Amino acid sequence: NNAPDNSVLGWFGFIMFLIPGIWEEVIGRGIILTVLLRKYPLEKGKHHKAIAIGGFIFGLMHLLNIPKLINEPSFVLGQVVWSTIIGIAWGYVAIGTNSLYPSIFIHWIIDVFSSYISFDGDSMVFAGLFMMAIIIGSGLTILLVYQTTNIRNFDKKKLL
Repeated sequence: NNAPDNSVLGWFGFIMFLIPGIWEEVIGRGIILTVLLRKYPLEKGKHHKAIAIGGFIFGLMHLLNIPKLINEPSFVLGQVVWSTIIGIAWGYVAIGTNSLYPSIFIHWIIDVFSSYISFDGDSMVFAGLFMMAIIIGSGLTILLVYQTTNIRNFDKKKLL
């Protein structure tokens, strides 16, 4: 039998869905937000603008999905809107926790759930799984934003 071992496939899937989240968070919050915080510093209370701009850029980054989802442009536009909103929330989480790990973890969960969605399959299954990913991701994000109110102790040098 030449079939791969299920444990190998499990680890492959774990890593396959973790890598995009790591890179998108390093770019979105680690680099872009850090650069924006230099222009709109936390100390002057301008960090809200940095977070909003960073979230918008993060959302626009998802336009890169158009080539692979060419038959689903409305889905990609939905991703842009969703990613902008979640990018803003994750900006607050990154500042509040002084870490990228929470947003990387939530990003991974959303990517795992989204991987089970088939555009050719039953639309009710698609809608249910997509909503589950959004609800879980949103719930974890809201919880983290609520728990991370200590923005004053943020050290942007430690974020990356």
